[in-house]
Amino acid sequence: MASGWIQDDDLPTWAHTALLMIVVSPFALLLIWPGSRAVATGVLLPMMGPEFGQWMFGHQELRGHHAVLAGWVLISLGVTFFALGASFSRWAQERLLMRTLPWVLLIFDLVFYSYVLQVVKP
Repeated sequence: MASGWIQDDDLPTWAHTALLMIVVSPFALLLIWPGSRAVATGVLLPMMGPEFGQWMFGHQELRGHHAVLAGWVLISLGVTFFALGASFSRWAQERLLMRTLPWVLLIFDLVFYSYVLQVVKP
């Protein structure tokens, strides 16, 4: 039965990659934007975590060195989302490094995040 929708295999490679990046962009930019502001200004407002009422770095505003560290964690997590999207591209299908990079970055992010939590929280 023929479908009226365009199939994944019918898309040119550039369109397939662009759609992948469009899908992951909101998730990545929601982390990169406040992270880059924290690195630039040295101030990070409290951020809600994955569950309601759970704070990523505590319920108080971070300032100075702590805000910059937390900002770098957020930027790194956002870059990991972009790497995850790129790992599903057709170009990455033939490259082991591109398929494993998001998972290596995720492990790095979790270790970095746990370190920053120890430094930031009293």
